[in-house]
Parts: sequence; structure tokens; C-alpha cells
Amino acid sequence: MIMIKNIHWENKNKEQGGILGLKRDEATNKVTIASLRGNALPVEFLLSILNAGLKEGWEKEAEKLHLSRKNPWLVSRYVNTSGAEDYYLTVLSNSVWKCAYNTAHIHISMYGKLNEDLNLWLGDIPPLLNEILKKYNSSEPDYIYAYTPTFNEHEFIPPSTPSGLLETIEAIKSMKALSGDN
Repeated sequence: MIMIKNIHWENKNKEQGGILGLKRDEATNKVTIASLRGNALPVEFLLSILNAGLKEGWEKEAEKLHLSRKNPWLVSRYVNTSGAEDYYLTVLSNSVWKCAYNTAHIHISMYGKLNEDLNLWLGDIPPLLNEILKKYNSSEPDYIYAYTPTFNEHEFIPPSTPSGLLETIEAIKSMKALSGDN
């Protein structure tokens, strides 16, 4: 089952806000967070967004998945010259050959914002988020509201379809002409 939530957030002090899409595929435990509208999310709001968008107890489920990991792991933080940070979760897949690969990544802009979509396995969130929370204090936006979008895409009118306004105006003019109103 795929769960989709839209999360509206606002931080009135800094005049920031936006709408995020959060999707979780319960079969694969993949979690995607995408910016749909507005400002990039300040990283200190990430835990609040996860709490609002995922089911209660998600942290325990994520930690359980993390603990089921078969290989040693580590989280590395790289800071580039602009001050942007990248957190990588790396797994040691073969200790004899010293073969390791990155399984997950979170980019934080030099302004402390998540300006890239997140695509993570639920079990990769705990170690990455733990390292991020050591550096950034978690806080809540002034306003946060998560909801399941209910629009039926088939109800929407395709682009390039006339609005009908011109025909309505012509009909009104014709009615006025017939009734003698000018």
C-alpha cells in the first residue's frame, strides 16, 4: 500500500512556508519527501515533518528496520566550501575487499535547508537523522498540518481547454440584445 500525505507548514517569524509531499510505500518501506510549493524546508523541521506525515510509532519501526541491517555502516558528513553539508550513510558490503557503498544521502544547503527531495529507505532514516539532530536543534514550525489529498485527477480539465468565458459573454450579449437591454 502506498500512503501519500501533503504537509502544509509555516514559520511566521521568518515568513517561510510551503507544502511538502510525503509518500511511503509500505511494501518496500521507501519514503519520499518532495517540495511541492513554497520555501525549502529548514532542516530543524525535518523530525516534525516525519512525525506529522508518518504513522505514530514510525521511529520504532524505522529503528527495527535499521537494526535488521546485515552489514556494518557509518554516517559521514561532508562540508563543501559554500557551507552546504552532505550526510552519507555508507555500508561496508565486503570487509575482505574493503568494498563500501553509499545507501542514502541527505543534502543540507548552506542556509540550513533541505533544497533537494529525500528518497530514503525507512531503515536508513534513524542513523542519518541522528547525526543531523546532533548538529541542528529540532523544532516545530509555527503551523503544521498533514492531510491525505483527495483530488481525483480525472475531475481536472486538461490544459489548453477553453474556459468557456467567451461563449458565456456572447450568450449574455445575445440575451441582452433579444430582451432589448443595452
